[in-house]
Amino acid sequence: MLLEIGADDYVVKPFGTRELLARIRALLRRSSADASKVLAFGDVQVDLTRRVVHQKEEELKLTRAEYNLLTYFLQNPDGR
Repeated sequence: MLLEIGADDYVVKPFGTRELLARIRALLRRSSADASKVLAFGDVQVDLTRRVVHQKEEELKLTRAEYNLLTYFLQNPDGR
């Protein structure tokens, strides 16, 4: 049922640490095709993989909250 509504994978309780780690590694392998995902607007580039923000080739120092808000708004431009 969960897979039918959009889940990629799920773990049924109780589960072992080895199984959980194996599933995490498998997910990371599958997502490595998008290894360098960069979002851009104006003269700003946001590297989601490295969690780095550049404006005109200069790295911007953002707090964790600022970075999280920026990436949220970039990934949800319609406000949802």
